Amino acid sequence: MFCILYPTIRSISREYDELTPAEVWHEAVAFANMLKQMPRPDLMMEELEEMMIDKYLCFEADGRMAQRSEQQARRTTFLVMVTMLYMLATENKVSPEQPYKPHCLMLAEATQSHELRQRFMDEVRKTETAEELKGRRVEMVKMELEAVSGADVSARQQIVSDMVDCAMQYDEEVIKNQVLVLGDLNTQYNNEFAEQEHRLKDTLKKLVKSAHNGETIREQTEALKKSLEEPRIQNIYGDKNEFNEDAKMLKLMLPADADPAEIAMRIAEQQQKQIGKRAENEKDS
Repeated sequence: MFCILYPTIRSISREYDELTPAEVWHEAVAFANMLKQMPRPDLMMEELEEMMIDKYLCFEADGRMAQRSEQQARRTTFLVMVTMLYMLATENKVSPEQPYKPHCLMLAEATQSHELRQRFMDEVRKTETAEELKGRRVEMVKMELEAVSGADVSARQQIVSDMVDCAMQYDEEVIKNQVLVLGDLNTQYNNEFAEQEHRLKDTLKKLVKSAHNGETIREQTEALKKSLEEPRIQNIYGDKNEFNEDAKMLKLMLPADADPAEIAMRIAEQQQKQIGKRAENEKDS
């Protein structure tokens, strides 16, 4: 979990001269342990925020206390709270009783309006997606959806849309995993995210098709090489074939904006012509 959050906290810490990732993590552990003891965390949200803001209004530096603005204190509070959210959501996930679900919902609500929240979630989601390839996964999307009011459809749509946008930046395997996640969410939310699931599946189809086309072109190119008795220079974009009898290598003369599908088609046409000529020569001989 620390590895997933570290790049985002470090980026914000450097930009705003905040606590280091290790310091944020240490503070989050301490406050999370306190929060776990609260039977009704929803009633303690304001008190917890005030307690944290008061603490972060002063930082000790070089043996002296440095006064900070309320905006700075609220930013530090946000970083610690959102880190607590990820911590408790992860612990809650592995427990059948889900003891910290109310605590997570309270933290999600407390951090929802902060100006850095969207950036934090987006950047962590990218790191999380990359970590999935290593077998490590934190499903914060479901927790975010549960934190949104039941009637706020647009907010839920935005959360899932952000997830899809993030997944589309990665490769086929990551997108396949996210398609499965979306399928589960649509089952849970009565197919509310069908459009986003279709968008992700359409992207996956294009990736698969592109990979298939690339393989087809390579296969046809190899077949063309084998079909030629002698190496040639061949222009597949002219009305006539241009051959250089002294050529030692096969070269395909292609424009910079050549369409891969058209290349494959022309290669296939030239291949058939060469095979036809060979058949006629063998018949005449």
